[in-house]
Amino acid sequence: MVSREYIQIQKQREKSVPIDVKIIRRGISQEAKFEKAFSKAEELFEYLVEELRRKESERIPYSDSDIDSFQHSIATLVRYAVTPQKSMDYGYYLLKECEHPLRTRSLHLMILTNMVFRFGENRRITKNMKVALELIKEAVRLRIFQDDPSKFMTMGRDNTIHVFETVSNKVLLHYGLKLSSDKASIVSI
Repeated sequence: MVSREYIQIQKQREKSVPIDVKIIRRGISQEAKFEKAFSKAEELFEYLVEELRRKESERIPYSDSDIDSFQHSIATLVRYAVTPQKSMDYGYYLLKECEHPLRTRSLHLMILTNMVFRFGENRRITKNMKVALELIKEAVRLRIFQDDPSKFMTMGRDNTIHVFETVSNKVLLHYGLKLSSDKASIVSI
C-alpha cells in the first residue's frame, strides 16, 4: 500500500509540476511511520532535497516551510530507518551535507536522540549498545546539557534535552552508568 501523498507526488512529478515541500514531508512521514515503506520515504526525501537544491541554485532563500519540512523529514528517516546503520547514515548526511538554517543545534540533538534510541532499542546487540553509548558520550562532550533548554523547544516537540536524557538513561543504566549531577560527564552508579 502507498500513501495518498506518495501517489499525488508521483503524478506531479510526471507532469513536471513543482511539489509543495509540506506534501513531501507528509508523504515521508506516512511512508516511513505508517506504511512501513522506508524505500518510498527515501525516494520522497530525494525529491525534497532536489527541491531545496533547486532553490539554492536559483538563489531563492529557504522558507520556514522548507526548513521545517527538511528537519521533520530527516528526523523521521533517522527515527524510522529500517536498520540502526541506516539511521546513522542519515545522521551523517545531516552533519556532512547540511548547514544552517537546515541544520540547527536542536535538530542535531533530535537526530542524536533518535540514533541513541535506534541503537539502544535492542540491548542484546552489544555492538549497537556500544554505538549508543558513544553517541551519548559525544552529546556530553558537546555540552548539550549546559545549553539553555529553551533553545531546544522547537518543531512542536517536547524539550528535546529531556527526551535525550530519558532515552540515554536506558543505555547508561545498561552499562552501570549515569549522568553526573551537573550533567557534564558520565559516572558510575
